[in-house]
Amino acid sequence: MNTQGIETVLNRVPDSILENILINCVRLSDQLGRYGQRSAQTTVTTRVKTIQSFVDEIIQLDYSDAIQAIKQENAFSASKNIQTRYNETAYWEIIEKGADLLDPKSLPTPKGPLDEFTIAEKVATERFMREAGYGLSLANQRQCRLFWKRLCQMRKMGVDKILLYRTKEFDRFCKTYPSEDGASLVQMVRLWEDMYGLQIKQLESRVIQESMGDLTGRLWPSEPKRLRISHVAWDGSSNQCLSDEEAITFQSRGPHQPSSAPSCNRLVPMRAQPHRVPEPDVIRGPRGANADDLYIVRSGGAQ
Repeated sequence: MNTQGIETVLNRVPDSILENILINCVRLSDQLGRYGQRSAQTTVTTRVKTIQSFVDEIIQLDYSDAIQAIKQENAFSASKNIQTRYNETAYWEIIEKGADLLDPKSLPTPKGPLDEFTIAEKVATERFMREAGYGLSLANQRQCRLFWKRLCQMRKMGVDKILLYRTKEFDRFCKTYPSEDGASLVQMVRLWEDMYGLQIKQLESRVIQESMGDLTGRLWPSEPKRLRISHVAWDGSSNQCLSDEEAITFQSRGPHQPSSAPSCNRLVPMRAQPHRVPEPDVIRGPRGANADDLYIVRSGGAQ
């Protein structure tokens, strides 16, 4: 990874981009959750008169059925919003298929400075945009080529949640980013996914559960795991107390025996500092385990 390039991207990133992605996750997940986690068929029409007549149908319903119909429409709208924007991550692969169908002899002579796109890709992009209904100005073609290719690269590199809930602000940032730094941009977004992907997933689950009526506001621990450390890294070092007060508190709890050697070869416990409150992702071991062992867990939304 180009560290210098990543630092350049960081210096250019508005603070609000990731914040608004989280807000968008909450907004869309709330609409999905109010209808519940289900799949259903619905009639979609492009006829304006039919769209208008749907309002008349809602008016004829009693209150509870009308509310359910509105929640369903809002959920389908949110689902379609997510689907449509995520579909854009596949546009570049479709354009490449179109480029492969072109006869090289029919392609125009390249003009202007060379860039990362072949003449076939440029022609295929213009054709795709014309058939899909996008504006065909040269500036828009150039911008869309770069943007769709970057989205495709991000998805292939494992960017998931950020692409699902990306915002117009995120899109503008990507579209206006210098083309020569495109690789650094993709790496930066992949780094965001590594840092915030799990948090977005937990937020998504929590909002959906609360929208469905679970107002506990808690993420229940799941998949308990103990730290796994290579045997060669285990040196039997003692855990030094940070103060006399800590040492007294520790000793007042009675004798403490180290874990047996065989268990160290398999699962190495993290020694606790008793008077400290564990971090939110750490829980005590089960009954019968060493009282001072801590278990690392990955928090997840209610399933």
